[in-house]
Amino acid sequence: MLNLQARAGRDRKTPWVPGESADVEFELTSAGHAFPAGHRIRVALSSAYWPWIWPHAEGSGYDVDPANSSVRLPVRDPLPDASKPEITFPEPEHAEPLDVRVTETRNGRPLRAVARDVASGLWAMDVDPAYGGSRTYPDGLECTEFARERYWIQERDPFSARARSDWSVRLRRADQDWDARVVTASETRCTATAYVVENSAKCYDGEELVFERTWQKEIPR
Repeated sequence: MLNLQARAGRDRKTPWVPGESADVEFELTSAGHAFPAGHRIRVALSSAYWPWIWPHAEGSGYDVDPANSSVRLPVRDPLPDASKPEITFPEPEHAEPLDVRVTETRNGRPLRAVARDVASGLWAMDVDPAYGGSRTYPDGLECTEFARERYWIQERDPFSARARSDWSVRLRRADQDWDARVVTASETRCTATAYVVENSAKCYDGEELVFERTWQKEIPR
């Protein structure tokens, strides 16, 4: 992933003038694969990747010149070298797994639902990573987590992008009458010049609220 305004370095902003052409070079995520003879490699480029990439404030879109574009891949010699010893790996070593008891509140399958309001052009995604349930460790510690992540964006309006994350983490020991819980909510939206982040945190001792804080921060774009 590359912000084209950071093509000259992530420490500076180099605006892209509409209509101008420029050479852009960036590294792809590393991967290993042996391509059989006659196979081809397809490279797909996109100007948007919501919600994993925040939309650009000035909009997006570009043209690519295929005739002057290339992908450089490392090449290895597929033939073994008799002068070098064969590479081998011993069996992996690991500690015995802990006797952790897991209690699921449902089937444990992550939820990812996408909805579109055709009339308004609003897209929404609702994600539950399936952290629900609890884990009880051999020393009696019980850990319970719940999470929900939601994303919204309006078609053709990058400033409408909004993301929210809600978490609840509970640690308790029934044998020691000890019960602590933290509930957080974070929401991010944007303007033309800044990202606006709003956070809240609540801490509980059992059912008693012992700490609460809400704060907001603006981060320049």
